[in-house]
Amino acid sequence: MSDMQDWLNDPIAFAGTKSIIVDESRIKALNDLHIATLVGAGPHAIAPATFLLRFKLEAFQSTQAVLEIHGGGAAGCHGCYFLPYRADTAITLTLGANANFFFTSTLTGCTVQAYGPPVGPTVTHANAKTQYNLNVAARRTLLNVAGMAGKAEVQGKIQAEQQASAITAPQIDAMLPATGMWPAKRVRKSDYLGKFTRRNLRESKPGLRQATDAKWWHRMDVEGALADGHKPEVGGFVFGVRNPATGWAFYYQSSIALSGSRNTGVIWGRKQKALISEAAVLGRAEKFFP
Repeated sequence: MSDMQDWLNDPIAFAGTKSIIVDESRIKALNDLHIATLVGAGPHAIAPATFLLRFKLEAFQSTQAVLEIHGGGAAGCHGCYFLPYRADTAITLTLGANANFFFTSTLTGCTVQAYGPPVGPTVTHANAKTQYNLNVAARRTLLNVAGMAGKAEVQGKIQAEQQASAITAPQIDAMLPATGMWPAKRVRKSDYLGKFTRRNLRESKPGLRQATDAKWWHRMDVEGALADGHKPEVGGFVFGVRNPATGWAFYYQSSIALSGSRNTGVIWGRKQKALISEAAVLGRAEKFFP
């Protein structure tokens, strides 16, 4: 069975097994026309009819799937609403009943907010990229990350990123639209970065074990081998599923790109093998709206 069919059968289960990469390259002209021309931080509301598009999923390696976003007339695809990303901007989309799936751009430091009635919720994708990068640099200097080495450097970078996310969050919140009587439901970087734990790595699907512990005696150093001396790249993926009877529900996936190497030999014959284009899903897909 194809990844596309597996998604259509059970998107929540699929998002718990394969890391999903969003590919927007096919709608660049649309984004250039409606998103790149926006002025100021917003929030900017975009027309649902304009971003009522098409999608399909293609397998990539054994642990990932590519979500291709296509124009409204693309053949061999299924309908979806799509909410693009723009640096230092909040973009808002109110969903309707003309598609049963919703997606937004990959999250690397962004916040996604949802509010309103499930039959027609409003979703916002917001970020403060410039300020976040300044905050990361400042926290790394304060922690003296440059003077660290090995595991200490990796942990220092993670700590700097966590602190920078917390400092930047109020600025992103100020960009979000008012929700009126409706409570705001949000996914922040602290949510998807917070799922980077040893337990989630150990239990990841379709198996960090598949990429790292193919035999019972294989071992891997999580901080060192996984990140190869660099900060682990944890990303988020937000999607929505519409039930005609109850309306929209939104979920987020957290995943990490695997790089570096794994120790495959027993103690007296230790060997290393490279991890190439692999990923691990960190825990199950989490529902955050309604």
